[in-house]
Amino acid sequence: MAEYYSDSKGYFDKVKNIGSVGGRETRDYNEYIRMGGTPLDSTSANPVDPNRVLQDQKNQQQALFDRQAMEEKGLIDEFQAKISSQPTTSQRYDELKTQGGIQQKQGIVQTAGNQLENLQGTLEALPQTIRDQKRGFDVNANRMKRIIEARSEPLRTGITQQARQYGIMSGNLSNDMAEIGRTLGFEKEDFARQLMPIQQKMTMVSNRLAREMTGWNNIAEKELSIALDSLQAGRALSQAEMARANQLADNQEKYQYESKQLTQQYDLQLRNALATKAGGGGGGGAGSTGITTTPQKSTYSVTPTKKQPLNSFYK
Repeated sequence: MAEYYSDSKGYFDKVKNIGSVGGRETRDYNEYIRMGGTPLDSTSANPVDPNRVLQDQKNQQQALFDRQAMEEKGLIDEFQAKISSQPTTSQRYDELKTQGGIQQKQGIVQTAGNQLENLQGTLEALPQTIRDQKRGFDVNANRMKRIIEARSEPLRTGITQQARQYGIMSGNLSNDMAEIGRTLGFEKEDFARQLMPIQQKMTMVSNRLAREMTGWNNIAEKELSIALDSLQAGRALSQAEMARANQLADNQEKYQYESKQLTQQYDLQLRNALATKAGGGGGGGAGSTGITTTPQKSTYSVTPTKKQPLNSFYK
């Protein structure tokens, strides 16, 4: 059996009992085989230079990051295209106002309001206007009062009619504007539903990419669950079993961290894109939303961080 083996699938270091398959690290030879690595006793297995093993590992990791970056870019581009196909809120608002003839209606209401103000101003100035007209004539106070009253009555009737008409037109305009607001709200909700499949896909992809980065899988998850169940049941684990359980818990923590980081990264990019669009970014090209697609490599080093051992929680 070769000490080292490396091919297009991955590598395995028999001395260190570690390896990698498809860019995902393996913790022992059995896991290496389970993940599809080439058996070391195969006829094609030949010893290789450890430095080459390390370089192959770096190349495989870079290939993994490159593939992930392409997949991320595809999702962001899909989201970008969906957003770019929609008008901005302000554009849609202007379209609905044009369709509803809002500008013309606003002009009519404004004219009616001005007419009403003019009638009210005329009525308020009428007593002084009549007094000025009758100056020099022998008109006593009672007759002046009757004259003012007689000439005021048509104005009051006109004001009442104009105020009623103005109220009706203002109410209709308010209803039209409220309907535009409701339409925009419904369209916003509908568009949010259209984006949900893409967002859900991003969540699933972020989880999968995190698993690829950390090597966390269903087998490891089940193994950790069994170890935790044993501890909770009061069964003592051997030193090797406890070390393995702690390693699994550490790997799970890495996976959860990477998954959270990817999810937050996508969420920030999507919110930035939506905010830019809502702010009037128009239906521009890929550069109009401020989305970046630089792949975020794992922040973990080869050496795992120190953490409190599992058995300390069950003493």
